[in-house]
Amino acid sequence: MGNARVPAHRRHEGFWLAPDGGHALLCGLALTFALVAGVAAWSYQRPPQRIDGAVGTSGVASTTAATDVVQPVLIQEVETITGTIDGHELVGRKVDLHAAAGARASDMAFWMGSRDNRILVVISPRSKHRRVSVRPGQQAAVSGMVRRLPPAAEMMAWNLTAEDAAEAADRRIYISADSVASSGHGHAHEAR
Repeated sequence: MGNARVPAHRRHEGFWLAPDGGHALLCGLALTFALVAGVAAWSYQRPPQRIDGAVGTSGVASTTAATDVVQPVLIQEVETITGTIDGHELVGRKVDLHAAAGARASDMAFWMGSRDNRILVVISPRSKHRRVSVRPGQQAAVSGMVRRLPPAAEMMAWNLTAEDAAEAADRRIYISADSVASSGHGHAHEAR
């Protein structure tokens, strides 16, 4: 093989070398491999991501990661809501509750649950009844959804007392009630 037939890039010991004798192609391949391996290792260590609207093998839409505990879609007991440390995992869940109403917080809000562990129920703007029609102690049937507490400026429309607003803020979630029905007589006087 003569010198006239040697291309601009010389073949040397199985590697293509740059005209200056450097290992540009080899270094480029090594850098690419390291980058791909690094991204793969990083994504492997990340926690599972939630994918809204994902459909599992059952054909049912799921918003839970594989490591989450699957909870029922409909909440039917007040204690499910009031028993959580951080209720944010319940946000967006539908409720169908049948329990005694607690103190009335305003014309459009009342409490459900025991005095030390209760949740605020606010009549939704979508409801055909915009005023609380239940008295403390009456059995209330509430259908709606668990929501994050809105900013204080929006809560002002609920006409809560400072005490009720502070308690709701500590809880950070509330029930937006699309419908509220009552039965029984309840108590003659409200107990806060």
